[in-house]
Order: sequence, then C-alpha cells, then structure tokens
Amino acid sequence: FQELINLETGQVTANKAVMVDSPLDKTKKLEVRVIDYTGDNQMLIAQDITKTVRLQVMRRDFVANVSHELRTPLTVLMGYLEMFNTDVAGFSPSQWQKALPVMCQQTERMSDMVHELLLLSHLEMGENVLTIAPVNVEKVISEVIDDAHHLEAYEQQHIHFNGQENPHWLLADKNQLRSVVSNLLFNAVKYTPAESDIHITWQVDKKQGVLTVEDNGNGIAEHHIERLTERFYRVDKGRTQGKGGSGLGLAIVKHILQRHDAKLSISSKWGVSTTFRCHFPITAVIEKPVD
Repeated sequence: FQELINLETGQVTANKAVMVDSPLDKTKKLEVRVIDYTGDNQMLIAQDITKTVRLQVMRRDFVANVSHELRTPLTVLMGYLEMFNTDVAGFSPSQWQKALPVMCQQTERMSDMVHELLLLSHLEMGENVLTIAPVNVEKVISEVIDDAHHLEAYEQQHIHFNGQENPHWLLADKNQLRSVVSNLLFNAVKYTPAESDIHITWQVDKKQGVLTVEDNGNGIAEHHIERLTERFYRVDKGRTQGKGGSGLGLAIVKHILQRHDAKLSISSKWGVSTTFRCHFPITAVIEKPVD
C-alpha cells in the first residue's frame, strides 16, 4: 500500500486505486482505494477484480494469438507474391509446382481459422439453431475414426473403440456432435507420439451418458488445464506449429456441449495420459429408435 500511504508522514492519497494480491489468496487480485468519508475521516475500499483482470488477459492473449496464427501463412503468401511480382515470367514449371500447393495450403489454413472463429462466435451468441434428433453416437464415432486415419498428422496411432451390442443413442444435433468427436479425436492424433494408443468410449449409466477420449501421450501440467478451452490457448507456444490446428477446437467443443446442457471435464497425468470426457444429461440419452 505504499502507493496509497506515505510511510514517513502517514499521509494518505485519496481517490487513487492500486491493484494488489489478496493477502488471503495470492491467486486473487484486489483493487484498493482510499476515499474521503465524513469530516476528516477516510474509508479504505477493497474490491475483488480477479475476473476483470482475467478477462483483460484473455482479450490481450486472444489478439496476440490471432496475430500469431495469421502471421505465418501471410508471410508465406507474401513471400511468393513478391517473387511473382518481381519476375513472374522467369518462374519455371517446377517452381510453380512447388509454390502453388504451399500457397493453397496456407490460404486454406487461414480460411479454416476464419470459419472456426465465426462458428465459435455464433455458438457463444446462441445464433446457431440446433437440430435435435436421435443420433447413433457409435456410428458418428466410427465415421470420425475413419477420417482420422487420413489426417496429415496421423502416424499409425492405435485408435481403440469397442461398440456395444445394444448401444444407446443421443438426442443431439448430429453435425455439432460430430464436431465434438472430431475435435477431441483429431487433437489426440495430433499431439500423441507415433504408434501410441487412443481409446474412445461411449458409456451410459443411470445418471448420464459419457463420451471419453483418452490418449497415452505426454500429458498436460495441471496449471494449464483450466485454460485449455480458451481461444488459441497453447500449452506449448510451438505446440500447433506443423500440426494443422487452429487452437479453437476445445473452445468449440465447450460451447457445443453447453448448448446441449452437457459439460466437458479434463484430467491429465503429466508424462502419462490425458482424458477428455463429455458428460450428457441422462434425459438426452435414449434407446435405439425402432425402425
């Protein structure tokens, strides 16, 4: 409080706010100010501004991360365009064959990012209309597994999924459920070593239906887990480089689940495994419809 109180004279600076750590919890931030009260009296006010500070950090990180994610593809495109502008006639067929696929790839990367940003914005605003219908969860999982085998990041990871004899279905928006499964599975493929194991399960008990994706990759340190569903949040600053990810997948998963009255839980053991669980209310779980 030295900014508010002169320790030598004891004089108090009124109407000036300072931010300090809470003496009871160092993870919380307080805004402290002294205001004039009655007569010669003054009042000290302490306000918890932890959420406000966190939002400011998230907004600053978001702007920085968008800039970071767009800088690489734009740099690549600008590099080639400058070369074309300098001597387009001098480009050989082999140079064109090398340049065009790279330019297309980087353009597609930016297009995907913009698409996911718009999708996330619509989800947050509740603007996407849900088309709720009975969904065969196991069929969606099987289709996404087939897609995963064609990912550029796929390195012969072993994806395990054992369907049940009489699987339960789910009342959900099929396209959005598919987006949840694909984001979780594709993340597991991108961030686990070659030939590692990935397990997917769909289980129902008396209270809920749980979709689980578990990998035996490097794990995630505990202090990162709370922020994993933030836009562009990265455990490792280089984690998305060369992986094809936009950094928006888990944020999309969280908001899709919220719109289905479901929730995402994440657990991880550093150096061992990471598990993502989607918890759906039992009211959304149904028996297989009769044809």
